[in-house]
Amino acid sequence: MHDIIDTEEHDAASEQYWPDRFKEVIRQGLAGAVTDALKAENAFSVLYEKQYEKGFARYDLFIRRIADIVVIGAENGADDMFATIHAALNEQGDLPRRAAYRRSLLPGAFGEPLRKVLCRALADEYGEDHYYEHALEHCKGKFADLTNFMNRIAELVTVGAVNGSEDMLAAVYRSLFYELALPIARRYPKRLKRW
Repeated sequence: MHDIIDTEEHDAASEQYWPDRFKEVIRQGLAGAVTDALKAENAFSVLYEKQYEKGFARYDLFIRRIADIVVIGAENGADDMFATIHAALNEQGDLPRRAAYRRSLLPGAFGEPLRKVLCRALADEYGEDHYYEHALEHCKGKFADLTNFMNRIAELVTVGAVNGSEDMLAAVYRSLFYELALPIARRYPKRLKRW
């Protein structure tokens, strides 16, 4: 039998991940907005006392956990949209068409100011990456320059984040309605660059 060289450590050291500093914008902006909106009228105080008081010492901890769940949904939604964008660019050479949900389950939580800050953070963070410069070559004629292309990608990823937060909020509302445990929310692992 032939000896096979073990390259696992070398392979792991050469892996590169996509940057995700933009998620700090989601964590800081969305968590506070959701917490403030849900605390404003003690919307779930009766449900908390009836069903969730044993698991959470105080009402504000319960609300903070819901906000954390929604934030994780937004982060995962952004990652899902990046995967959709990359698949579309690799297969078709064009950007996918996606829209935000028509109605929000918590209006104002992911408001226009937060969306603009997130779009700017995404465009700044990914604007210099060679992958997108190369992808723009396949989209010639559809975008005037790299800045417009990156702004469109940032808008799509923001839509993914908004929709992801809405999906998790729907899961939370479903759990509250049926008096179930809050849904489990786990962040995706860091996205690995593959090219």
